[in-house]
Amino acid sequence: MGSRQTFERDLATLRPGVTELHLHPAADSAELRSLATDDWAARVDDRRIICDEDWVRRSLDEAGAILIGYRPLRDLARAGG
Repeated sequence: MGSRQTFERDLATLRPGVTELHLHPAADSAELRSLATDDWAARVDDRRIICDEDWVRRSLDEAGAILIGYRPLRDLARAGG
């Protein structure tokens, strides 16, 4: 469901370098369910992954991953690195 299997696989096989993972988290609501999309349940699960469960943080810690924002990547690109 959602990104769960992809995240589990990708976090288990992280390698040195920059890795970007995407989620589409959303709170379960009538508005979400009424959207013209059939992936509302996946979006709710994506929210659960990052808000209610701790296995992602543990997996990142075990892999020695460091979370950063886009600013350091932008600065590196601007510096020609």
